[in-house]
Amino acid sequence: PTLLNRLFSSFQGWTGQATTLDRQALVPIAAVHEMNLPLNEAVQRLSTHATYPARFQSVYGQAPNAENLAAALASFQATRFAPRNRVDDYRAGNTAALSAAEIRGLVLFENEARCSGCHAGTNYSDESFRNNGLTRNADIGRAEMTGRDRDFRLQKVPTLRELRSTAPYMHDGSIATLRDVIARYNAGSTDPMADTDIRPLELSNQEMLDLEAFLNALSAN
Repeated sequence: PTLLNRLFSSFQGWTGQATTLDRQALVPIAAVHEMNLPLNEAVQRLSTHATYPARFQSVYGQAPNAENLAAALASFQATRFAPRNRVDDYRAGNTAALSAAEIRGLVLFENEARCSGCHAGTNYSDESFRNNGLTRNADIGRAEMTGRDRDFRLQKVPTLRELRSTAPYMHDGSIATLRDVIARYNAGSTDPMADTDIRPLELSNQEMLDLEAFLNALSAN
């Protein structure tokens, strides 16, 4: 997931494996499929680095350790905010900020396309866990954290801010382009465990283009 706006999230990661940024910060270090680096080895590398020991001593009054390593990483992540975009300007009253196609896409986003049911609020995420039924793999999702059958294949609803910069899409990166994402949602899902909101949208080609235009406007660059 993107690091942007993580300060606003109650759960971190696709499965909500951490409730704070401090806890999340250490997960990728030791994770076999990510850095695959034992935490004690990571701390040792920092401790023998040319400059980090002095920096940690200056900030935390002690040598690097697992606790202040997590705090340092979390402090940085907490400063990563999505920049203001043209949709923000439009919602603030600048009606010229969006094109006609983007405005039509906004109307679709909030109505027929049913996007705002999950991607709600100013961060475009309701912070829930859902199964969109659009991916096929062995990932059991949030159930890995909770052990509950009802959480099987559920993944965190991501923010849509800076969406243009976060391809490929879905939690497993299985959809290459935003246009393909929209087409998949438009077709619906055959997964019997998919969220009840995931059903054919019956949008026209023009409506899908308008929706794509709006979603691209959620990115500042």
